Amino acid sequence: MGYVVTAYNVGFGEFVPVIMGVVQFIAAIYAISCLDNARRRKMILIGNLGMGLCALGIGILFEYVTEFPGGFWIVVLLTFIYMTIHGGTLIPAVWLYVPEIAPGRQPQFSSITNWLMCSATIIVFPVINLNYGYAPMFLFFGITSIVLFMLNYFIMVESKPKTVEEINVELRSS
Repeated sequence: MGYVVTAYNVGFGEFVPVIMGVVQFIAAIYAISCLDNARRRKMILIGNLGMGLCALGIGILFEYVTEFPGGFWIVVLLTFIYMTIHGGTLIPAVWLYVPEIAPGRQPQFSSITNWLMCSATIIVFPVINLNYGYAPMFLFFGITSIVLFMLNYFIMVESKPKTVEEINVELRSS
């Protein structure tokens, strides 16, 4: 995400990745402090929806950034909101959700898959940008996040106050 802001070279571009990392770290620390009471499903749904809406907003603004006064700064704001939502919801919740619903070896496969997809996104991001630009890329990520929100809303079960046996019964009945 910092790549987007640094591309405009507005004088603070080299600091953006550090600032965004600090923002995301603070959000993650806050979220971790709330995990004892937080519902995993709710956190993941908030993350999917919030990040999806931010990515859609960024994509739309990049399509019209030259025609919209202050559009760049709104993109910067949406980027920081995106990173805050990511750090405060998906980072802690995803790492806890899988071991809660599938203890054993599944979390190892889930972690590997998560890291591979994160790596693929980092590798593909500049390639998509060079070939298509920022707008289609963020619109794609936004639509994907909204679709995941809908899938998670209808398929995902809550894991926080339940035992593994209760979760398995709920998964089998749905």
